[in-house]
Amino acid sequence: MFGLFKRIATSDKLTFNWLKNYEHRDRYFYRIKQWSYLHSDKEITVLAPPRLITMDPWPQQVFLDATGKRTVSEYVHYVASKFTGKVPPKLDELVVAELEKLMREGLIALASSPRELEEKYLKPTQPTSRNK
Repeated sequence: MFGLFKRIATSDKLTFNWLKNYEHRDRYFYRIKQWSYLHSDKEITVLAPPRLITMDPWPQQVFLDATGKRTVSEYVHYVASKFTGKVPPKLDELVVAELEKLMREGLIALASSPRELEEKYLKPTQPTSRNK
């Protein structure tokens, strides 16, 4: 009974072979765009002029987790630690692919050392009204 709440998957025991060969695994990732809540505190939109970007839950979570405090490798292990069952075998590839996509879209960037987010990227902005 006491093992009921014990996590089954631990990232310490996992070996992410694909991640080992990823050239940016030791770089820190951080947001470089402003964002705001869309309709609730569960949906965001990223302000990337000339467009607004809404995301599916997974890329949105990666964007919000881009605080400049974790390396790519640390983040993969962090995501793996959230699983209570079997960790997907290619989780490292999935996480890195999402990070790469957000970088290509100009929403996050990489740094060789931890970064403090600029004040304007820390918290959501107030949504703008188009009915003015």
